Order: sequence, then C-alpha cells, then structure tokens
Amino acid sequence: MKTEEQFSLPEETDGSAYDLDGVLIDTVRSDVKLCRLALCLELTKNRNFSENDAEILANAVLTEDFIRPLIHVNIPDFWDIIIARLNVIARVDLSKSKERMIATYNSARTSESLPVLPGARDALDKSRKKGRVAIVSTNLEDHLRRILANAEGGALEVDFVIGTNTVGVTDRKPSFQPWQFVAEKLEVRGMCMAVEDSSSNLRGIHTGSTNFGVRSRWHLVGMETGSATSEKLSTLKSEGFIDAVYTTF
Repeated sequence: MKTEEQFSLPEETDGSAYDLDGVLIDTVRSDVKLCRLALCLELTKNRNFSENDAEILANAVLTEDFIRPLIHVNIPDFWDIIIARLNVIARVDLSKSKERMIATYNSARTSESLPVLPGARDALDKSRKKGRVAIVSTNLEDHLRRILANAEGGALEVDFVIGTNTVGVTDRKPSFQPWQFVAEKLEVRGMCMAVEDSSSNLRGIHTGSTNFGVRSRWHLVGMETGSATSEKLSTLKSEGFIDAVYTTF
C-alpha cells in the first residue's frame, strides 16, 4: 500500500501525542552508537580487549539491522538480547556486566545531544497550531526530559512528558492506558492524533480505543522511521488498524 506523500493532521485534531524513540529522535542511529560505546568500554576496561578488537567486535554484533526492531524493548531486556547475541557470536559472556553497561548507556543517552529525525520539528509545530502536544514513552520521565532538552539542534518543546513513572500512568505501552491518560491531559474535545513507529503500540491504541468506544476520536499515524517495517505498517493500514503511514515527516 502506498504511503501518504506529506504529513498532515485532520482538521478536527485538537491534541497530539508523539512517541519519542524512532519518531522524533533517530534512536536507531543513536542506539547503535551508544550501545557500541558501552560494550567497548566494558570490553577494554574489564575484559582486557584492545580498543581495536573491542571496536571490531562491537561493530559486528551491534548492527543497525539488529538494533532497529529492538528500540522499543525495555532496557533490561534489550541488554539481555545484546548479551545473548554477543555470547553466540564471540563466546563472550557479559551477563555479570549487564548493570554496568546499562548505566553507561543511560548516562550517555541522557547527556549527549541525540539526533532529531528530519521534519520532526516541523511536525511538532503543525501539531502545536492545533492544540497541546505530548510525548508518550516507556522511558522514565526524567530521562525523557533530559533527552528533549539536549536534542541535537536545540530542545524539543512539548506541553506534557509522559513516562512509565509519571503520576497517573498505571500501565505501559502497548496498553491503551497511557494514551487514554494523555488525551485527558491534553483536554482533547475533538480528535487526538497519536504518532508511533511500533506496530504493537499502534495495535494497542486501536484495540483500546475500540473497546472504550472512542476509536473515531483517534487518528493513528505509523512512521517508517523507527522499529516497524514499511510492510508491517502498510498491513496495519490496509486492515484498518491505523489511519495513515508516512515514510518521513
């Protein structure tokens, strides 16, 4: 199915909720870099690898194709998958180093300027002309605020930042609960636009809003800039789970 040519909002939109990773931030690119950094640091400091050997191994294990579908996996599980792959490829067991690598990764992710995806700022501006704007993510709220503030090219400005530990959030995506909560925060009276790159999260919004009888008040947008493939998103649209698919903003 052909994707839409240009990102746009329905006329009746009066609130917008964006996922962060893979939608506004180029998380695939940044995670490849930061995960390689954390792995190389562990290998050189604690496993007696040379910098060159550590870099060669990190580049072989942590490829873009490997990282892309994992950007919405929670961080402990994300690193379990990396550690398992490392064990299979190189017979290096870093299971006891997991917490240390996570700490290195989180520190870099919340202090460095992460790359903003092309058109993301314009999309936020378009949404702001229609109503309030929120971020809805499975990250911790304080981490989200730091990532937004440090974004490459200047801070990304939104009205609300909703993380897994935000007061009022009782479940995590793909549950509909965080989205239902954010729609209330945005004071949506017409239509709420939700922009995601995760097919499971988009299914969660569709199913939840349908069960609550409010599907018609949600405009669901799938972005091909993150974890989901074009084929997955196109299938969701053809089956009526989402309303639009964009290659880029």
